[in-house]
Amino acid sequence: MIAQAPQYRDRYLNDPIVANDPATRIALDAQDHRGRCHRLLDTLFQARLRSAQREIARHEDAIALWRRRLAQRGAHLRTVTAGNAAATDAAASPATVQALEKFGRRIGAAFANMPAIVARCRRRIRLRGELLALTDNELRDIRWTRAEAEAQARKPFWRD
Repeated sequence: MIAQAPQYRDRYLNDPIVANDPATRIALDAQDHRGRCHRLLDTLFQARLRSAQREIARHEDAIALWRRRLAQRGAHLRTVTAGNAAATDAAASPATVQALEKFGRRIGAAFANMPAIVARCRRRIRLRGELLALTDNELRDIRWTRAEAEAQARKPFWRD
């Protein structure tokens, strides 16, 4: 009697697979390895998911505490009506309003000048690197000493 080779089913096509064929054995090993990798990745994903859920739960506690404190102060219950709005406007003095407007203009100007500020800082970094790369003879030509060049290079990029 001839021994029949063990048969397995392809997990995707459900076709019988003969295990005695060397190429089939390699394919089965690869499928088993791929299955182990997928199981490992699934396990890692599940662990990361549980970790993320714990983080969310921790933040939910903080949010609940914050909401409770707001409720204790009654901050969430205040509504703005015409009378409240007038009282709020009257409470803000003209000097305070002017100071806030001035502060807002300064912040706006700082953001408007940001590309120029970044370009200046990058230029300083590049120039200080080039200064360090100069030889002693080249430094002598521009009437600098090595110590002066190193002191200049040690400066932070935001300083002139």
